[in-house]
Amino acid sequence: MIEIPLRPAVLASAGLVLAVVAGAAPAKPPLLADAAINCESCPAWNDGRVFGNTYYVGTAGHSSILITSEEGHVLIGGGLPQSAPLIVAHIRHLGFRSEDVKLILNSHAHFDRAGGIAALQRASGARVAGSAPAAQAMERGGPVSDDPQAGFGTAMAFPAVKGVDGIQDGKTLRVGPLAVTAHLTPGHTPYGARPDVRRAGPSSADQRRGLSASSPPLSSSTSWSSSSIGRK
Repeated sequence: MIEIPLRPAVLASAGLVLAVVAGAAPAKPPLLADAAINCESCPAWNDGRVFGNTYYVGTAGHSSILITSEEGHVLIGGGLPQSAPLIVAHIRHLGFRSEDVKLILNSHAHFDRAGGIAALQRASGARVAGSAPAAQAMERGGPVSDDPQAGFGTAMAFPAVKGVDGIQDGKTLRVGPLAVTAHLTPGHTPYGARPDVRRAGPSSADQRRGLSASSPPLSSSTSWSSSSIGRK
């Protein structure tokens, strides 16, 4: 048997590798939730509800608002392209179907607000609407020429959306009992839609409250006001 002497440096390196392997932290087990605490308000605290039949289904920093009805839902905001699967997952987690979204509204046609709309439209078959210039931007997949961000070129591109309805100031769109009205408020872009959601109905006080579902007025160019029309 032939013995090959090992240099001290080799021995030291081998010892270091063994020490690192031996000291590696074990993989953490998956989260195991503790038993739920039941209280009168607990379900509402954990379901993403903003008020009434209005829910937050967006991501951190990019709001998406779902307004529901038995005859179809309205979704405001599409986030980034990678936000779309999360938005759909949030909708389903609440017990609703993304296929029941009948109308998708855009606040303004930048990649971080309209990037997920194409995928959300494919998933739902919903009608998509925004101001007339925003509709043009969404269909081309990037800012129009009079948008300052158009100067950044392809860095501002996002997936194009098919068949976007361009609407004018004061136009009202309806999904069942839900009515959504556009209000132009130029600011961050020369177009866009800042959803200002209001629900009016006969059953509860919170149906007469309002909700702003996007950036402040100077961050977009159109606001949307929505109301839920009571049925007799």
